[in-house]
Amino acid sequence: MRTLSANARSRGERRATARAFTLIELLVVIAIIAILAALLLPALAGAKRTALATGCVNNLKQLTIAGQLYANDCADAIAANAPGGPVSWVTGSVQGLPGATNMADITNSLLYTYAGSAKIYQCPGDALFIAGSSAQRIRDYSVSCMMGASLGTASDVHPGIQENLKFSGVQSPGPAQALLFVDEQTAANPAQTSLDDCYFAINYAHGNATYGGSGGTEFTWRNVPSSRHGNFGQFSYVDGHAAKVKWLEPKTQSLQGGYCTGTPPMDLDLKQIWQSIYPPQQW
Repeated sequence: MRTLSANARSRGERRATARAFTLIELLVVIAIIAILAALLLPALAGAKRTALATGCVNNLKQLTIAGQLYANDCADAIAANAPGGPVSWVTGSVQGLPGATNMADITNSLLYTYAGSAKIYQCPGDALFIAGSSAQRIRDYSVSCMMGASLGTASDVHPGIQENLKFSGVQSPGPAQALLFVDEQTAANPAQTSLDDCYFAINYAHGNATYGGSGGTEFTWRNVPSSRHGNFGQFSYVDGHAAKVKWLEPKTQSLQGGYCTGTPPMDLDLKQIWQSIYPPQQW
């Protein structure tokens, strides 16, 4: 039988030893990986949030384009914005079940033929399941109360102020400042959800004289924009662009539901959204 010499055995042992990691070396490698993960995960999470916000802005743009295409075929008319009406840019309520998952409310509506996809009605950042179910809302967007025929709702929100019925009639605020589509606040609990229909309502009149009104409840958000992407809301405008609006009040991003009290003596966020809906000189 052939045996290895002492030198050969020694060389083999050295090679085996060279290929192995010590326990300390393994612990050092694990620690380095953990440090790198701790550094990278927040950046990756931030990148994901940014991507979701960008996707939401893109949806708002696509819906605005759909509205403009509809107007091209309908004598420049802004699609009706009628809560509960039989004809509207979209119909139904998505505040809770069963309406929140009723796809027919989208596919049978005025803009769907021009939108081409039901996915653009849903913010990609809204991953909430409706309380008590495994269902998600199919829509997160609404339209400004001054855009499109409301078929009666306007008398409650802005009595005596005619909503814009045509794109060419949008003058004050102008097309670049006038809100069209709104990413509206939602929550798992329907009772904490502002998005109740197709119509984003901000009252024209305010109770406090500072707001230039004489009736209603002062400092009140009738509907609330979403802040799911950060300390800002996301909107599209009549001229076709979409953008975020940074909040100036600390409490705005935490508002939930309808008829939320703003910040006295003058809620700066309510003011900046109000001025994107109604003629600024009336504030």
